[in-house]
Amino acid sequence: MTLFRRNTSLAIFAAVAAGVTWAVATGVVVNYPAAIVATVSVSSETVSSVKVDAYLPSGGYPATTTVTGPSPATVNVGVDGGNWADIDGNPLTDDDPGAVYNVYSSIYMNNPASQNTMLYMGKYNVVVNNTTTAPSVSVPVSFNPTAVYRANASVSVIGSATISYYYIYASPASNPPGEMAYGRVDGGTNSQTSVSTWAPMVPNSSVYLYGTVYLQHADGSSSQRSLATQTVNMSSGAASVSWTIDLTNTGHVEGMVVATSPAATPSGYQVVYQGASTSTSGIYGQVNVNTGTMQYAVDLAPGDYDVYLRTNFSTPSSQTDAERFRITVTAGGTTVKDFNHSFGVLRSPLQVSGFFDNSSLAGTHSRLRSVDYSRQAYRWSLSGGVFDHVVSYGTWKKLYTYMSLANSADPLVPLNTQIYRHDYDSELGSVDVASGGPVDLTQENVTLVRSNVYFDVVEPSGGPPIQVSSPWLYLYRSDLNPNGTQRRYTVAYAYGSATPQAQSGFTVVGEPGPYVIGSALATVNGQQTNFRTGPGIITFGNPVPTPAGAPSVVLASQSEGSRLNLSVGFENVATAGITTVVENPLGPAPPEGFSMACQDPVLDDNGVSICDPIYYDISSTATWTGSTKVCIRRRSVLPNGVAEDLLKLNHYNTTTLAWEQLPAPTDGTPAFLDCSADPAACGCADEASCGIDYSGAVAINVYQVCGMTTSFSPFALFQGKLHFSNKVNGVEYTGPTGPPTLQQWVVPGTGTYRITAAGARGAGPNANPSLKGGCGAEVTGEFVLQEGQVVQMLVGQKGTSSTNSAGGGGGTFVTKSGVAMLIAGGGGVRSGALVDGRHASLGAAGVAGSTSSSYASGFIAGGINGGGGARVASYGAGGGGWSGNGAADGTYGDGGFAFTGPSQGRGG
Repeated sequence: MTLFRRNTSLAIFAAVAAGVTWAVATGVVVNYPAAIVATVSVSSETVSSVKVDAYLPSGGYPATTTVTGPSPATVNVGVDGGNWADIDGNPLTDDDPGAVYNVYSSIYMNNPASQNTMLYMGKYNVVVNNTTTAPSVSVPVSFNPTAVYRANASVSVIGSATISYYYIYASPASNPPGEMAYGRVDGGTNSQTSVSTWAPMVPNSSVYLYGTVYLQHADGSSSQRSLATQTVNMSSGAASVSWTIDLTNTGHVEGMVVATSPAATPSGYQVVYQGASTSTSGIYGQVNVNTGTMQYAVDLAPGDYDVYLRTNFSTPSSQTDAERFRITVTAGGTTVKDFNHSFGVLRSPLQVSGFFDNSSLAGTHSRLRSVDYSRQAYRWSLSGGVFDHVVSYGTWKKLYTYMSLANSADPLVPLNTQIYRHDYDSELGSVDVASGGPVDLTQENVTLVRSNVYFDVVEPSGGPPIQVSSPWLYLYRSDLNPNGTQRRYTVAYAYGSATPQAQSGFTVVGEPGPYVIGSALATVNGQQTNFRTGPGIITFGNPVPTPAGAPSVVLASQSEGSRLNLSVGFENVATAGITTVVENPLGPAPPEGFSMACQDPVLDDNGVSICDPIYYDISSTATWTGSTKVCIRRRSVLPNGVAEDLLKLNHYNTTTLAWEQLPAPTDGTPAFLDCSADPAACGCADEASCGIDYSGAVAINVYQVCGMTTSFSPFALFQGKLHFSNKVNGVEYTGPTGPPTLQQWVVPGTGTYRITAAGARGAGPNANPSLKGGCGAEVTGEFVLQEGQVVQMLVGQKGTSSTNSAGGGGGTFVTKSGVAMLIAGGGGVRSGALVDGRHASLGAAGVAGSTSSSYASGFIAGGINGGGGARVASYGAGGGGWSGNGAADGTYGDGGFAFTGPSQGRGG
């Protein structure tokens, strides 16, 4: 069956392509340079510095830049302007012109009374236009409030305590659509009992003022108090509020602590209290227990509190909270609350496997919780594969496990990954601790897989590499139980070197399965810059045993199930190990002239396939010699009539930092196989099990592409184009001598094809190498072609050079049945010129020549509607057109031939 879909690409290029193109340097997380330029102006206060953050609407971590004052200030924030944003909520199309950011400015102001005084303003949905095919762009954002008023605030303490630190906020009851603002002031004091300061705020008729104060008490204990919310009108000017914390009207709480812990050595105790009634809301603190007398005492404001004992142990290094009790404190009274707790040992085993083991872990800690979340326990390190928690009696579950891995043996891809596995309702279950123990939680088994990623910035073609440093990646995943409840939530952070490099990489580690890329950041030109690609899914594959000998290992695709897979055929495995593949949208960018091969039927507004890139990063712990066969079987929207010519399996050479097309297998396996023709040869029972689907508007085919390699690093299927140039049957033609016949292409199947034709560039005189001929035109069109039709092509040649003269470039013609489909004119130059030759026209008329050395006067008409160009004696011949030859100029040059004449599209 032969089915075709829209917009298969056919490229026809002359000897020298026109114009300046933008190229992506090899890299993983590609950044298309753009900038958000924020202007900040505050006239009524002195601005000391401004920090601007650009967040993705989905959250994560921002791109950020900080500048010093005064106001007005201009802040440039480097962001990614690539076309990955889903602006309108529908699948990605050309209607989504770039990236969307929420932009926030932190405007710091001079305030002698406090350490930090800041006005925080934000604007939502700032669109950065697509810059994937253009130079860097700048998008302006202004933070220029009409006025800034002071919310004056004072806090005083009555009693035996001083203020150690405070935070006061001014927040409006509502904000204008698409904007936000609030003010904040914070600072410490020199053991003061009162503080007077102010927070900035923009005009608003209803502003909430609130905060938190941290107190240091005479007995050495510390506590915090929330400052009750007060509402003021700041629509036309400043406002003032005050708070008083009265510690004289208190009650007394005291008690004894009895702790029995035969398995651990206590190092200290604290009694923690938290307000639990209206009168005590916002009060929180702790008081140390005298380890000599095992007594404690604290004075608290009247009301209800929840209190509990926190115990720290030195052997092993751990901490646990005991159960909570509700007490009531009365003014002038004494409340006695004793704590009598016994502790046991809860063992939480951890076993790491895959590409790492427990000895690979650079740092660990474990956190437990009670079933009702009222208590927590910590263990700061793993010992012998077990976290030995010392806990109070009760029922406990795992809250999270932290693991870090670090290895700088390979400076190009250093390993620095931190993983947090938050447990909700998993297979680890819960256990009751009712004696000294120990009792065991179910062993936590963690399989870890690795992959390398690189960060890179797009530079202008031929421009110097842009340096990247401190790349950083934030990943997360959510695992559910069969009933839909949360089982586990995992977060991973990874980062690379702070040394600036043209391409900065590192190793990231994760468990098998998909992770979402929450943030991708790096420092570019001194700014923390946002990098972003696609929806950002990295899928780590399950490790597959790889025995010694010559095994063939099938690595099933995690994201597509068994219908799509990758197989590796080893020639000689000396030492057994495991092998896996990571499907990554962050693989090195395709080489020029290639794009990612789409597997999903998603079209943009022009009918062109758009898709998330998938790179295959193969890793193995097995040791092997010789060549290895890699076969990738996957879906594709390419029609099966042209897929073999367009799909290419490539391997990224980490030494040369370039993609290389893999040679065909040496064992007789086809380099390309259409699975619809032979599902069994692709490892499928039939078309349906292979994933082939012709029922939709766009046909889904499945192909298997194979090649040989001697090393592992990213692999990718790239979609190329059919190229026709001035090189025919191994002979490269230039000047007036062209190929004897037109080139032909037989349409393999009915469909709409996108064809691009480019005319050749003119030559330059040998006596003046800096003088260049004009560029040929480049034109593109879409054509409905029928299977079996013949398309004829005449590709123009570059003009030839002599000492003082140079010929123009030949035009490129694409025809069908003698009818022109595309015509791309060539460029030119002439003897004695002081400026470069004229570029070809994109219209129906040719560009005029000139008898002026600076192209200022004496213009000579170009051809019109297919006619040849004119000439003036001794100033060079005219160029040929579709139907008319160019005018000759005797010994100064022959005119170019018309396509319909005895021409071969040649140059002058």
